[in-house]
Amino acid sequence: MKLKPQEQLAALESEWNLNPKLICDGCEQPLEIDMSCYEQMAESVDIDMKNDGYVQHVVLRCENASGMHQDECDYSNCDFDDGDKYHDGIICHNFNVWVDLWDDRFSDNPTGAKLNKYSGARLLE
Repeated sequence: MKLKPQEQLAALESEWNLNPKLICDGCEQPLEIDMSCYEQMAESVDIDMKNDGYVQHVVLRCENASGMHQDECDYSNCDFDDGDKYHDGIICHNFNVWVDLWDDRFSDNPTGAKLNKYSGARLLE
């Protein structure tokens, strides 16, 4: 029996929250689910279900990286707010460091978790 979309999201959040296999490039600490992005993840659930038929996207963050970048960031002039620019292992989006992770475990042919190349985080084997 296939899990409902919210159950799939909850399973992904549970799997990846503070998982030692997903660490920040800057401080090498595990990332945690960013509940401040809950609306974004809820919107992504709808998009994932419409496009793929399963949930695959979660948003995580590193508190350490957020603090380091916020100290040096003048958000009004920050060019790291597009989600695709890399800066010493840190992505800035309204002072929130966030990492998008895609995990296709609920697909018919899962291939594993993926990050953007310049996400500011890395997956360990």
